Parts: sequence; structure tokens; C-alpha cells
Amino acid sequence: MITYFKMKRKEWKVKALIYEFITAAAESAQNLFTALGDISVDELRQELISAIAELANGQAENEQNPERESHT
Repeated sequence: MITYFKMKRKEWKVKALIYEFITAAAESAQNLFTALGDISVDELRQELISAIAELANGQAENEQNPERESHT
């Protein structure tokens, strides 16, 4: 019977950790949504495309010049 209670206690700890993680993730998503609420979808899309283009350009340059690596 003692083993059962120990097992249940560990189960509650794991559940508490999972629920805390879910709560923190939901709160973070809400904060992100609130912060990005003033920015239009077109601006976000343009920023994303620009960031991807910069990454692709940097990767292409690294592939063409393997001895010169960027440390970003």
C-alpha cells in the first residue's frame, strides 16, 4: 500500500510539472499575441521573408566559400 502512495505522489509531481509547462506556454503565447497585435500580417510576412532570404544568402555564401565561415 505504501508503494501505491509513493507511485501516486510521483504521478502528481509529473502532472504538476506538465500543467505548469502548459500554463507557461499558453501565457507566453498570449503575451506574444498581444505584442504582435499591432503589427499587420503583411508586415510580419515581409519580415519573415527577409529573414529567410538573409539566412539562405548566408548559407549560399558559406557553401561557395567554405574556408570563410560566419560566426553568427
